[in-house]
Amino acid sequence: MRNVSTGLWILLYAVAGQAQVWQVTGAVVQLNGFSYADNACFNPPFCVLDGLSTDSYNANAFQVGGLGNDFGVSRGNRVSEDALPNLCCTAKTWAHTNNIAYATIDGDNTDFITIAYGISGYAQAGNDNLFSCQATDTLTFTILLDIAGGPPGFPVIVNLSWDHFAGIGGQSEALDEDSCWTLGQLVVDTRGDVLQNRFNFASPPNGLWGWNKLNSQADSLMRNIGGQIVLSGSFVLNVNTNVPPPFPAQTLDDQSASQWGRIRLSLGTPIVPVPPDTIGPSAWWEFSVDIGGDCEMSDPTIDGNEVFDPGDSYVWQGPALPPGGADGIKNDEIINGFDPFPIAPDGPPAITGAPVASGIPLPLVQNAYFDLDAEDYLDFDLSQFAYGPRNPPIGQFDTPCIFNGENLFVSFDDDDASAYVDLLGSAPTNSGSSLGGTYGQAINRDEVIGLSVFPPAPAAVYFTYPYLSESMLHVSLAPDPLPFADDLDDDADALDLHDSQCSVWYFSVDHEAAFGLDPGTIYMKIGGGPAIPSVPVIYDSLHLGLSPDVDIDAIEFAWLLYDQTINAYGLALLFSVSANDPLTPPDESSALDPGMIYASFLNGRSFPYLNAPFPEDVDALASWGTPLYSGYVTPPTPCDPPTELVITAEESGGIGTVVLQFIANETASYDIVSTTNASAPLPPGPDWSTEGTVNANAGDVVTYSISYPTLDAVRIYRVIATCP
Repeated sequence: MRNVSTGLWILLYAVAGQAQVWQVTGAVVQLNGFSYADNACFNPPFCVLDGLSTDSYNANAFQVGGLGNDFGVSRGNRVSEDALPNLCCTAKTWAHTNNIAYATIDGDNTDFITIAYGISGYAQAGNDNLFSCQATDTLTFTILLDIAGGPPGFPVIVNLSWDHFAGIGGQSEALDEDSCWTLGQLVVDTRGDVLQNRFNFASPPNGLWGWNKLNSQADSLMRNIGGQIVLSGSFVLNVNTNVPPPFPAQTLDDQSASQWGRIRLSLGTPIVPVPPDTIGPSAWWEFSVDIGGDCEMSDPTIDGNEVFDPGDSYVWQGPALPPGGADGIKNDEIINGFDPFPIAPDGPPAITGAPVASGIPLPLVQNAYFDLDAEDYLDFDLSQFAYGPRNPPIGQFDTPCIFNGENLFVSFDDDDASAYVDLLGSAPTNSGSSLGGTYGQAINRDEVIGLSVFPPAPAAVYFTYPYLSESMLHVSLAPDPLPFADDLDDDADALDLHDSQCSVWYFSVDHEAAFGLDPGTIYMKIGGGPAIPSVPVIYDSLHLGLSPDVDIDAIEFAWLLYDQTINAYGLALLFSVSANDPLTPPDESSALDPGMIYASFLNGRSFPYLNAPFPEDVDALASWGTPLYSGYVTPPTPCDPPTELVITAEESGGIGTVVLQFIANETASYDIVSTTNASAPLPPGPDWSTEGTVNANAGDVVTYSISYPTLDAVRIYRVIATCP
């Protein structure tokens, strides 16, 4: 028998060598989206309604060559109503809604085909006593793939792998105030719906982020040459932000939902798994803090925890810094030849600290102190390449330090636009963000926020997720700030995620504390100490096409598509600009939007990378090769929502047997609990009794029988995974 089996496999692989290919013989798609936003007061007669802004889209066909693939289609919209001043006792109200849907097919007439798809909705606003937003989105498709090449009817092996993500979440100050939900179904030929309700989420309750992501779900099918594979998907979402009772409103309210995934099919060749959603053991976050934060050496409210030098960059998480502070992994002394003010260790209070809220004119002190504003690490010297006006983009090459702009991380500015010397307060501890927000709270984990982006430019942000609070970024940034309070607030200024392969340091400085350097220039530092000078490599006017007064606020290098006809990627700088400082004559924004992420191929021109700006100032920017969804909070019970199954057994006389059947979607221990109280709160609790425990591997079909002398009443069963 072994010889027969071996012969069959040899024959199958021999036929596979005759160039079996996929042929797309049918593809139907439907995209529908609707968005509305309204920033007007919903409490007449205190203010006057100003109307509703809406937009919608639909598409019902793939386009040949769409989105750089064999077939592709996408649609998106953004509805925005900006600030209305002084309505209903609040200074700023605004509403923004984004929507996007896409589907692509690539690999027609080859032995490897990839189908990608996704929908996303995002609604955000600045004062929800005065706004309402909604986004709805649907995507359906059916794709027919024929197997061609070789003798008809001969068996072939189809390897397939699918990845899928779904998530919802948001911030709301009142239970049941806002809502979001999403549903998804993916049918893979005879395997049926492979998602099995594991990616369906709904909220309320609010403030909880629910998500699930599975990568490299492998399977194989036996098919014949001349046969056909049928794939279909159906996805829908709805996000709403609504008027709450009562006052006060939350400064920043948002809701988001997303479904996206990919199916890969290969004729004979094994499929390489995708990388896990992790930074791995060898990479680390690196950051700096802004002048005037709670734990920065210049904090005007002394409480003994002023330990960070704003000119240095630090490695995330720890260890705890000593009283008076310590230099970071990158000491600004190596930039300037000696350590500029503030100098760690010092204090507390730090004699060398910057004069926060002093009222001193900024030009008198901006070159006496140093504040690191942005950073990125590469593994090469940019000056060795030809770039600039009349030069083509630097073509893509292998490097572990640059990614494609799909997985970004941002930190928003936690103070107002004026400099830290402002008597009225414009530092993290004495002012809010431009919209009055306070970022970095423990409950929101929004000092660093993750963005899932769909390029090319103008790229759409199709999912945002909380990633790090202040204390998660570094133990010495604790305690995290409290809602509607700034005295404990810090502000991540520079930000990068990299490993030891990326050692060439690129940085920019803040106009508030430039220490004689140009805040519109990107500098490079290649190893060594102060004896090796920093070199300017990117100039504001020459390479980016900006005014010479600009202050570059955040930077990150990325590979971006510059010629879709030949699928050519080049080196680009992603960046943001500072908001214009009203205390200085120049325009530090260069008339750009500080909430937008811009891009440049370093050829003297810049363009918006995103299809819409954020309502807040993008203060720091980083990227990675994968999303890091596994790094943020999910509802604690159950550890994965789809592992909970509710079954109702009807009452009957005599001996009864209840048979429960469920699919284990993770390797875990599963508790079977029951109650006869239909209104019982979720387990655990006194109303619930444990019927048994089952250990199962991911994907197992579990059958569990329970016998009773009599079924005493209608009994509800729940199957809950115990987190490993």
